Amino acid sequence: MNTKLKYLIKKLLSKRIISKISKMYLYNSFRGDFKDFKEIEKITTRYDDQRIIKRVEYAYNQSLKSNFINDRDGELTFNKNINFRLINYLNQFNKNNSSNILDLGGSLLNFQRSNKNFILNNNIRWFVVDNKKICELGKKLRIRALFFDDLEKALISINKSKKSDTTVLCGSVLQYIENLDQIIKICFKYNVKRIIVERQPVLQNMNKRISIQYVPFWISKLKYPVCLYSDRSMINHFTKYEFKLIDKFNSFGYPFKDGSYKNFVFKK
Repeated sequence: MNTKLKYLIKKLLSKRIISKISKMYLYNSFRGDFKDFKEIEKITTRYDDQRIIKRVEYAYNQSLKSNFINDRDGELTFNKNINFRLINYLNQFNKNNSSNILDLGGSLLNFQRSNKNFILNNNIRWFVVDNKKICELGKKLRIRALFFDDLEKALISINKSKKSDTTVLCGSVLQYIENLDQIIKICFKYNVKRIIVERQPVLQNMNKRISIQYVPFWISKLKYPVCLYSDRSMINHFTKYEFKLIDKFNSFGYPFKDGSYKNFVFKK
């Protein structure tokens, strides 16, 4: 759905009706209970699908035209949801000039661009780890970050430099990774001290569930394989590799059936 049509809908419908429609759809956005990603790969969308890449580039270019439009992973929004509690941790962890933030699944550095006025240290080096097509697009658009399509390669590059004080930011991405342990294990191996998990969908009752995430029809008709965890199960995955939970708090996002969105801050 293009920006003009989205704006027109907002003009025609009251905020209350729009909010109700959004809540109803997003409540059922995660559906099904499957054995593994392979079982649903034929009926879901690849994360590097060309439709997604085009949407991401279009949304980025549109966001440059107005201070009132923000882009996140190909979606255009008219509101900025600033999580000051999370940003306070980022500022606390990244005070010195040797600081790096590695944004896992960071797309076109959306988090930094949306929150740059609140991030105090202008000397932070930003790294983005995402799929190869997003990395190529980021370089083409000259986004001010170092792009890698592999987490281990990114951390090796960081460890070779003098600036090796690294915070890994996982912004609503871990649900798209089937093997969470592999990610945490790599962070442990390369001596990452801090991991911030932002806007993570968390189950209320089940320990783990593999489902299909249906993107709202007013954004696109895409659907993705996801692996969801309870907050206790999520925390256990990190503590297994010596990352201790120092804070957990609610995140932006409507509650969904069997769960809600949370933020986690881990430190080793």
